[in-house]
Amino acid sequence: MITRRRESLEKVRKHLREEAHRVFTGQEPPKELVEPRNFVYIFRNPLNYNVIKIGLSGHPVRRIKDLYNTSTALPYEIVCVWEVDDMRMAEKAAHKLLEDHRINPDREYFELFTCEQSDMMFHPRNKLELICDALEKLIEIIEEEAFDSCGIRWERMREVSDILPPEDIRYL
Repeated sequence: MITRRRESLEKVRKHLREEAHRVFTGQEPPKELVEPRNFVYIFRNPLNYNVIKIGLSGHPVRRIKDLYNTSTALPYEIVCVWEVDDMRMAEKAAHKLLEDHRINPDREYFELFTCEQSDMMFHPRNKLELICDALEKLIEIIEEEAFDSCGIRWERMREVSDILPPEDIRYL
């Protein structure tokens, strides 16, 4: 029931975007405006680099704004964004890979290192460097063991402009 309502609402939004583009430009809308994009992201908590959020969104930059407005002291930082062919499957595969690091079973937040590991392994001066190295390795593992092994087509986004919706690019 909810899925049908969501799909219906998305069709209305798509139609409104198309019509608005036609009215204001007199041209047919570009493909990016009409077809939704599928992204899976890793965001990092700027107050605790050991905590990451792995989620899905059609608009990752807007998602950061939404999270900042509702639940965080500072906006999240983008660590990595992939455009994928099936964002629900890709997100699920990444979550399954990191299940042992999930902070709360009902949320999409993960620790790179548990508190016990962090206290035992790290000298405070080396902690940030080790966490950054672990994030780079995690990205590779997600691509190889979660996406590739599940047959998910993906592309890592390199620039913020690659993930912005067309109507937001003018603000860069």
